[in-house]
Amino acid sequence: MRLSFVILAVALASCASSSPPPPQTSLPHADHQLSADELFARGRYAASVEAYRNEVKRGERVAEMRTMVLVAQLAQRAPGLSLVGDLRLVEREFPSSRWGRIAGVIASEIDRGTFLRQAVMAAGADLRAANASVSDLEARVAALTAQASDQQALVASLKEERTRLQAQIKDADERATAKDSRIHELEAELLALKQIDMERTP
Repeated sequence: MRLSFVILAVALASCASSSPPPPQTSLPHADHQLSADELFARGRYAASVEAYRNEVKRGERVAEMRTMVLVAQLAQRAPGLSLVGDLRLVEREFPSSRWGRIAGVIASEIDRGTFLRQAVMAAGADLRAANASVSDLEARVAALTAQASDQQALVASLKEERTRLQAQIKDADERATAKDSRIHELEAELLALKQIDMERTP
């Protein structure tokens, strides 16, 4: 992430160096397109003097050095959040400098990256909490399912016991009915014997 800020800074610096700086003093129109270093390298010393003076007025060199120090720290993976304030300070102190604008862009990118990371972390925390809730619900459902299975097994056992008891009751009823029939038979036989005894008695 911080390497991308360094690449961004270099790209912005390259673009800014090719764009004309805001004129501070009177220079030929063609010279407005060139930096002080480029004018000096081309031998346009008078124009380069004015350009250098304009850069001094804008604090261009100071802003460049201060910005590049921060960019170098970013390249070393120094903590990005601690550099946002420094970058904003360069932006505020050198508003007319292209390096002040570059510092502001880098600070904005760091802020945006920080916000995105915080959003991702918050989303991750929400996801972990949701997963924990789902796991808890799954555990509760499993417990209720196991409880329901136990209850179903108990109901099945009670049904079997009821069937067994019903069979025992039916068997007892059948045996009681058989005993009643035998008792009636014995009573009839006893009555017949009494009748015979009565007939034999003179």
